[in-house]
Amino acid sequence: MGKFNVNRVKVQQCVEQLAISKSIRSFYPEYVSKILGIPMDDVIRELAKLVEDGCLELKFEIKSTESTNIVKLVDDFSNYIGTDLEDNMTGEIFEVEYDNIFPCYYICKEYRDYLKKKLILQRVL
Repeated sequence: MGKFNVNRVKVQQCVEQLAISKSIRSFYPEYVSKILGIPMDDVIRELAKLVEDGCLELKFEIKSTESTNIVKLVDDFSNYIGTDLEDNMTGEIFEVEYDNIFPCYYICKEYRDYLKKKLILQRVL
């Protein structure tokens, strides 16, 4: 029998709260780690399970070096490492390195819809 994982439950509940919010479309793992007080490795592990389950979609933001504007949003950043990109807002041309790449989790529409229906049913019952 498996051991109860309180961090899994906390992360799932946090993501549920983010998903039912009308104004939140995506979030950074640092946010979840900070508000829950859970180590980043544990948060990323639990978020990966939610990605596998189809609740979240993992994307990567490539940000400019100087302004930290989001220059590209990609599913896979490996083809961009070592290439030059331009920040269209500032004109800055920068080489993409790991320091410019930020994981961002997008809440899937189906998951959000499911949670909304679940919330309505809980109110009725």
